[in-house]
Amino acid sequence: MHQPAGNLGDLLGQREWEAAEILWAMDRIPRSLWAYGDAGRVHLSLSGTLLETMASPGFQRRAYGIVDCGSLLWYLQNTTIICILGTGYYHPVLSAARHRFSSGKNACRHVR
Repeated sequence: MHQPAGNLGDLLGQREWEAAEILWAMDRIPRSLWAYGDAGRVHLSLSGTLLETMASPGFQRRAYGIVDCGSLLWYLQNTTIICILGTGYYHPVLSAARHRFSSGKNACRHVR
């Protein structure tokens, strides 16, 4: 997932319904996976600009009536159901390196 720097904040101010749709879609991911932690993991790619926006206290205050961004960021850290893939800061760039996947608890391997 990616949003250019400032874009989500601008949408929230100019076309709130579009920002709400994006935020609801992001919030839906961990909520829909909670019951399936034993079945597998979802791998998500999040750009640095999107994470920075979501972590901004000012943006969190503005978006609070739509989604609790702080809670959403906390839920995305649940490594039982989600594995965050490394990305570029401005664009979501998936690593071309090979990953080893196993069915064990540490199935999400981070490329360094």
